[in-house]
Amino acid sequence: MSPKRWLYIVPLRLRSLFSRQQVDDELDEELQYHIAMKTEENEAKGMNPKEARRAALISLGGLDQRKEECRDARGLNWFADRRRDLAFVFRSLRRSPGYASATIATLALGIGAVTAILGAVDQTVLRKPFPHYERCAVFGADSPHYGFISNSYPIQVMPCVERGKSFEAFALSAWGRGTMDTGKETFGVDYGAVNKDFFSVLNEKPALGRFFRPDEFTASSSGVVVLKHSFWRGYFGGDANVIGRSVVVENRSHQIVGVLSKEFSAPTLFRGDVFMPLVLASDPLSLQSRVLTAMARLRQGVTVVQANAEVSVLCAAPDATPNFKERYKESPLYLKSLSDKESETHFSKIHGAFLGAVGFLFAIACMNAVNLMLVRLSGRRRELGIRCALGSPRARMISLIITESFVLNFIAGVFGLLLAWAVKPLITKILTDSRELFERANHIDGRVLLLAVGISLVSTIIVAVVPSWKLPAGDPQSILRE
Repeated sequence: MSPKRWLYIVPLRLRSLFSRQQVDDELDEELQYHIAMKTEENEAKGMNPKEARRAALISLGGLDQRKEECRDARGLNWFADRRRDLAFVFRSLRRSPGYASATIATLALGIGAVTAILGAVDQTVLRKPFPHYERCAVFGADSPHYGFISNSYPIQVMPCVERGKSFEAFALSAWGRGTMDTGKETFGVDYGAVNKDFFSVLNEKPALGRFFRPDEFTASSSGVVVLKHSFWRGYFGGDANVIGRSVVVENRSHQIVGVLSKEFSAPTLFRGDVFMPLVLASDPLSLQSRVLTAMARLRQGVTVVQANAEVSVLCAAPDATPNFKERYKESPLYLKSLSDKESETHFSKIHGAFLGAVGFLFAIACMNAVNLMLVRLSGRRRELGIRCALGSPRARMISLIITESFVLNFIAGVFGLLLAWAVKPLITKILTDSRELFERANHIDGRVLLLAVGISLVSTIIVAVVPSWKLPAGDPQSILRE
C-alpha cells in the first residue's frame, strides 16, 4: 500500500475508533438513503409504498447485517471487543471488591518484590557506571590470605608501567579517613587524593566549579578540594555559593573549587566524599613503602592478557628498583578487568539467595492469583453457560479472562512499583556496603519501569492460562442444570 493511501486510511480508522457513535450515525443515514432510493425505484415499477420498502430491505440483505459488514470492513472490531471486555471486567470487579482486592494485593507483592530485587541487582552489578568501563582494569597483586588486593600499586614502579603502549590513561588515588572543619562544625570524611587524569578516566564533568589545574599537583600549591554531590547536598545544603569557601581537611586549609555531578559513579575501590590533588614527592627512594590504588584504561583493541604481558616486561626492566623486584617476586603485579573485580565485590551468595527467594515468592503469588481466579470461575459457571447457549465462542470467553487478568495485573503492577520504590533502598543496603552503589540504586528509572511492565505481562499470561484451560466445555444445557 502506498504512503499516500496510508495517509488517507489512517485518519479514517482513527475517526472510526474514537468517534464511533458519529460514524455509526453517518452509516445509518447512508443506508437509510439507499433504502429510500430503492423504495422510490420500486414504486416507479408499480409497487405500493409498503411493498416497495419491504422489497428494498430484502434487496439490501438486512439492515443490521449490512451495518456489521461495514464495521468489519473498518478492521476495528478487535478494538471494539476489547473496549467492551474492559467495561465488563471493571463492572464485574466493582461487584466483587473482596476478590479484586485479594488478587491485586497478592500480585502486587510478587511484582513489587521481583522489581525491587532485579532493579537493585541491575543498578549495583550489571549496569556500566561510566563509558569505556569494559576497557578499564585495576592493578593489584595476590595475597595468600586475602586474594587479589587492588591497593598494591607501588609508586616507584609508576614511571616504568606508565610508558607502556597498552595504556591510554591512568586513574591513581590514595584514600584515607579524616576530619573536615567548615568553621561551623567538624565531622568525619572519607577523602581521596587523585591524579590529574582521574576524573577524565571516569568521564566525569563538574556540576559546579572546576576540577584541579596542573599547577595544583605540587607540594607548594595551596590546598583545593572537590566535593561529591551527595556530600555537598548533605553537609552544605546544596548551596551553589560553596565554590571558593575554605574548609580544613586533616589540619590543612583547602579551598572548595568544584562539586561532582549527581550521576558520578566511581567503582567501589574509589570511595570518597572529598577529592584533592595527589601530590607525589620528587625523591622516589622515599616512596618505596607507599602504594596507590590504580586503574588503567586500555587502548582500543588491547586485551587485559596483552596488557599483563607488557606489565611483566616493564616490571622486569633494569630501571625497576631492586626493592620492588624483591617485593613482587612471589606475587607479581598484574591487571584485573574492572568488570571482573566489581562483580566479585558486589555479586555474592546473598544476591543469588535473594534472586532465588524472590523467584519463589513470585511463583507463589501467581499460583495464589490463579487459585483465586479459579474459585471465581467456578462461581460464574452459570453465566458462562448462558454465554455458550447464546452462541458465544470459547475464544471470546478466553479473551474475557485474559482481559480480566490484564486489568488485575496492571493495577497490581502500579502498586508493585510503589512497593519496589519503598523497599529498594533497604534491599540495596543489604546487597552492598558501597555508598556510591546505594545512591545509584536508590531511585526508579526507565529500565526499572520497563522491568515492572515486563514482569506484569509475564504475570498476566501465567494468571490467564490455567483459568482459560479450565473453562467449562460441552453442552451448555448440562452446565445450566447444575
